[in-house]
Amino acid sequence: MRQQKTKAAAPIPFECSSLYSQNYLGIARDDDLVIIQITANNTRTTEQKKALFAAMAERLARDPGIRPENIMINLVEVTKENWSFGSLGAWLASRGAA
Repeated sequence: MRQQKTKAAAPIPFECSSLYSQNYLGIARDDDLVIIQITANNTRTTEQKKALFAAMAERLARDPGIRPENIMINLVEVTKENWSFGSLGAWLASRGAA
């Protein structure tokens, strides 16, 4: 299996503050904002999602030291027929996989 190389994100060449609200919901953010989007099957409970968000914020605050106010996590839940794995097409839906 071929190992993929990861690249560091390129700096954004314009004012970051135009991309987000610095005080949305009364939370003070700055240009160190990190936005994480997760796409997953819609199989988790609200309690599991809250635990995930809390654990991610705690770990990112610990290392690499991101302020919790600068962490935005978005979980996009989809049904299994919305997944495709290359030439397998909608494999999860056709297999009845969870």
